[in-house]
Amino acid sequence: MNTRESNRTVSFVIDEHIGIIARNQSGWTKELNLVSWNGNPAKLDLRDWSPDKSHMGKGITLFREEGEALQRLLYRYFRDTAKQPRMVVQVDQVPAAMVESPAVEGHLPVAETMATEPSAVEGSKVVEPSGPEDPDLPF
Repeated sequence: MNTRESNRTVSFVIDEHIGIIARNQSGWTKELNLVSWNGNPAKLDLRDWSPDKSHMGKGITLFREEGEALQRLLYRYFRDTAKQPRMVVQVDQVPAAMVESPAVEGHLPVAETMATEPSAVEGSKVVEPSGPEDPDLPF
């Protein structure tokens, strides 16, 4: 068994509290902060903290560029998962209103598939739901 003991003291300074993501029943919070570890330049830090900040859970630290990349990935993920997947529908088997707006409550278009080309199913049309883009994000 390979074990490593460390008597090293870890020091940290929370330079900026950005926000609380979640709080559990015992009062611990999952937070995003700007933290300087062991006197090094501050990094974005995401981890669980005890109410008095005397104890912490495992977490991740990110350089600014990594945080910006994560922001873009999360924005795209949530933007894309808010939409329904692209689908191919049989136009002659679905009312025209559903073809233009596939999110009719309680109904799914016939011949739903992950095909990306309208020609994949004869007499079909690709329907891609649209939604408002977030004007505050520049990407």
